[in-house]
Amino acid sequence: CDSQLAVAHFTLLMNKDAPSEEAKRAALDAALDVYEARLVGPYLLGDAFTLADANALPFFERLDFSLRHYKQIDALARHPRTRRWLDLALSRESFRATRQPEAKLVELYDKFLEADYAFG
Repeated sequence: CDSQLAVAHFTLLMNKDAPSEEAKRAALDAALDVYEARLVGPYLLGDAFTLADANALPFFERLDFSLRHYKQIDALARHPRTRRWLDLALSRESFRATRQPEAKLVELYDKFLEADYAFG
């Protein structure tokens, strides 16, 4: 995943300043717009699941989960092609077999979010 998307994701996730929430959400949407525009479909580079999908999938799974769980935000609501890609990729047996349980993700993110520092 590109650094712009990672920064936008974690800046929004870690944000504790309500007045800046909208601007941080806009930055995330702008970063996701890049994926939305470049997605060939149904996978990132076309008809086949490739290393590009395998590389991006864990990040997008955690982006989707963390913002939904901690901020009640559907990060991909404005990005339907990216949502379809993620849903398709998440449904692959190879991913389901290696996926972290949501309880484990909550445990991991709870520790991360308890840190008292600014991100972005």
